[in-house]
Amino acid sequence: MRYTITFFILIIFGCSSKPNKEDVVDLEDAICEEEIEQAFKLLKKDTVQYVLINEIPRYERELRQVLSESNIQLELVASMHGEGYCQKSVMDSVINERFGSNYLMLIKNQADSLFLATNRGSVFPEQQLDERPLLATNPNFNGQEEIIKRLNKKTFAKDSIELISNIVNAPYFVVSFIVNKDGESSNAEITERNATDDYMELENVIINEINGLTDWTAGKIRNEIVSSKIEVAIAVNDKRNANTSYE
Repeated sequence: MRYTITFFILIIFGCSSKPNKEDVVDLEDAICEEEIEQAFKLLKKDTVQYVLINEIPRYERELRQVLSESNIQLELVASMHGEGYCQKSVMDSVINERFGSNYLMLIKNQADSLFLATNRGSVFPEQQLDERPLLATNPNFNGQEEIIKRLNKKTFAKDSIELISNIVNAPYFVVSFIVNKDGESSNAEITERNATDDYMELENVIINEINGLTDWTAGKIRNEIVSSKIEVAIAVNDKRNANTSYE
């Protein structure tokens, strides 16, 4: 059975304007019907939620803080089959009516600015960056190809081993390290090893190379240069194994 629900937000809040098309939701399943019912129960208690679906923003804590100043709760929904979208439609309509259509954009910008101000000087994980570090002119976001090229040219040019970026079915190392605001990398460490028992001597070579890099373009948040921690994966192609090539 198909239900068509026009949100009674304007009636609830005593507004005479007509709802937009976005305020009309077709209920084709029980999940959506239940979400609408639950949303209106919350609204009757004057509980308004800002619903984010499959998203955890870097500024989650700050967003909760600034939303609470307007008596709005932040609700994070993990959705695999469309859960949360009807709930979000109701709540977004209420927020738009109460605070204006630009409110959510402004509040997220405020929370993100607060996040950076609060954490300025920290080392940010790469997932939080707007722009990830670049090494030299290589467009690869984490410098992986450039690091491999330099290692092969400097250390393995005449060797039976070469390093590659294709880790499928190949022995590989995952290396994490810090790129500071001045474009220097440090604190390199192996965080993952896959079938590398025969290549343990490569670890120090890789770590020393990464720790010696000084020509990074540092990562950015809100167009501000920041220090960050990133990862690269470096695989091994052993030419001594004639039947094995991972390129």
